[in-house]
Amino acid sequence: MSGPGARAYKVMLMTGAGRDAARAFCEKCGCDGTSKVAFEKRWLSEKLSETLAELCFKHNLCYTPRMKSLPNILEFGNVRLPVSADGLINAAAALAQLGLAFPADWADFARTQDLQSSERDFGAGAEPTLHPDEFTRLAFVLDTAEAKRWRKRAQTLLSRAMQGDVRLSAQIAERNPDPEARRWLAARLESTHARRELLSTVSRHGGSGQVYGQLGSISNRSVLGTDSATIRRERGVKQTRDGLNSTELLRMAYLDTATARAIQEHGAHGNAAILRVHEQVARRERLGWEMPLTPQTG
Repeated sequence: MSGPGARAYKVMLMTGAGRDAARAFCEKCGCDGTSKVAFEKRWLSEKLSETLAELCFKHNLCYTPRMKSLPNILEFGNVRLPVSADGLINAAAALAQLGLAFPADWADFARTQDLQSSERDFGAGAEPTLHPDEFTRLAFVLDTAEAKRWRKRAQTLLSRAMQGDVRLSAQIAERNPDPEARRWLAARLESTHARRELLSTVSRHGGSGQVYGQLGSISNRSVLGTDSATIRRERGVKQTRDGLNSTELLRMAYLDTATARAIQEHGAHGNAAILRVHEQVARRERLGWEMPLTPQTG
């Protein structure tokens, strides 16, 4: 049908199988609820969607893909869970992974398990969701075989994290869709490495005691304009560098690397000499950062 008054060969109305009021409305409109049978498959991959389209064409079946609000997919090993744009997991899929059928009374189940996440549209209207924290909590309190397997996965992840398995870090970083977050991680690693190299150099050149904290204070005031305690309080972090953005981290890494090199080149020895070198490096870095580039002529 293309508009009011247009003649149509057939009209099909579809609704959820459990929505009795909607079914009654369709029947009141004169629709026959027994003449056709509808089958639904959600969260298709592109390849599967193409295959189904070809099969439906071959067997003269109606194929109507619904493209609205396609969910994102959270992949964890060979598990694929539909998630909303803000990271909430489709509750039906999540509970299936934990070995539970979707409850007939979701409100009662959510109240019993203290589940408070809002509904999201995964392509078929608003549906219940679980926050990843809620999914994890259920995995640790349910007694199903599937939940026990998730607890085993958690033990493996904790073990890998405690051993510093960088492949685990890579898998987590690749799962994050935000390119700025991945840049931040690279800058954080670079900053940590540069800091360790500086502290090692300071130790070899006779630095001791309070000099390590004083070096950090000089860097913080030069790059951030304040002290580390203020940064931690204002940005809500326990470790200062966890609260810095990627640009600030890279500036810190440059300061530490340049100071370590200057200490070695000038043969600085002892706390006072080391601090003088670092102050000079910090001053040059700050001037270079604040001074605008002069356009070249010719």
